[in-house]
Amino acid sequence: MCSFPGGILLRGKKADAPDGLFVPRYAAFEMPHAEGISCLPVVKEGDRVLRGQVIGAPQMPLLCPVLSSVSGVVEAVSKSGMVIVKSDGDMQEEKMLSPFRQSLTESSVEVLTEIIQTAAIPESGSCCRSLAFFLKQQAGKLTELFLNCTEPDPYASSFSYLAEEFPQEVCDGFKILLRILGVPKGTVMLPKGDPLCARMKEAVSAAPRLLRTVYMKNAYPACDPRLSVAAVTGKTSWAGIPLSELGYAVFTPDTCLAVYYAFTAGMPHTDRIVTVSGDCVRRPLLLRLPIGTACRDAVEAALPNREPLRLISGFSLLTAQGERSRNESTVIRANTNTLLALSRAACGEQAESVAEPLRSFVRVLRDSPYGCTGCGRCTQVCPKSLLPDRLYRYAVLRGEAGMLDACREFDADYCLGCGCCSYVCPAGLPLADQICAVRDLLLKGEADHVE
Repeated sequence: MCSFPGGILLRGKKADAPDGLFVPRYAAFEMPHAEGISCLPVVKEGDRVLRGQVIGAPQMPLLCPVLSSVSGVVEAVSKSGMVIVKSDGDMQEEKMLSPFRQSLTESSVEVLTEIIQTAAIPESGSCCRSLAFFLKQQAGKLTELFLNCTEPDPYASSFSYLAEEFPQEVCDGFKILLRILGVPKGTVMLPKGDPLCARMKEAVSAAPRLLRTVYMKNAYPACDPRLSVAAVTGKTSWAGIPLSELGYAVFTPDTCLAVYYAFTAGMPHTDRIVTVSGDCVRRPLLLRLPIGTACRDAVEAALPNREPLRLISGFSLLTAQGERSRNESTVIRANTNTLLALSRAACGEQAESVAEPLRSFVRVLRDSPYGCTGCGRCTQVCPKSLLPDRLYRYAVLRGEAGMLDACREFDADYCLGCGCCSYVCPAGLPLADQICAVRDLLLKGEADHVE
């Protein structure tokens, strides 16, 4: 592995394996929301709760129920609906599910999805959208499913770990999803040249009628399923059009493993395998963390060698899903894959005499309506062969006459929003954010015109 400002790049995706389940002092649970409707707390301050107990009930089928990941006492229920549980350290479980003993082929989709709903398993990469709802909506409509074992960004190693340590379980969970969705055969995406997935290849080879393997270059951000599917099939999904409309769905090893344990052991989805990295951590490691664990507690468990100035957590840190804070309230969510602990130096806040000229230069670049240095890196990495540097110049001035038309002329509405351009930009310009903003305006205008 090698270090660079902002975190650790893993060579071979090797990190220390998790050593049991971390038990936090407190766990905080947000009530997820979608389309203006949220889960509602069903507990109050002082209530005793068990691990796996429902503490937030969904008000629409699109959402997952919220389960407590620890046993203890409800410390508070905030005005926004957040439930904070003080852990008692015992991790006593509420038995909500029983191992599934029936035949998968003879059971209805409704029975199978009910198990997934009760286990509170979200869609791959999501922290709130119910996997069961997606399965019910798409059953019998899809033509191909993918299990993507490539990592979502250069910091992560959890998918490689799951594929190496639990290959058969992950494949069996994927087979359950194949059965529910009525797809005869699935495709397992493995990172090309990665020895850590050798056991996964063996598990796939043991079921040739159900599974096949394809090898992919582990390019970033692989977290965008549209890019992964396009690499295999050659078909692309435009912004705003879900992959399911093309007949595809992409799942990740963590989701498949959660499905497997829900059926075979009756286990709800209450914890995550998270890669903890960054220059404040002596070496990258994997932790098994209950959902709701404060990120600052997770970093303490990783034995940091210095006090972090900033924590960044999310499914992929190359997209807007990552959360940036100064160690306050960020918690491990149901889709958290990576946690970075960054020092003052990694955040670009060195000694004032050295850092101020650099910060002033970057500030001028960012505050300028243009700010582009003309290096061309964004154009090189754009998967749609767009010109992000030019689109950015037009997008920041979209309120000026003719700028919106110029964005349309340079195909801003074809932008995937993957974040590749922002990731490689040496000036740190918010290329993807600006281009996506103007893209959404263009797409909305076209929709209004059709109506």
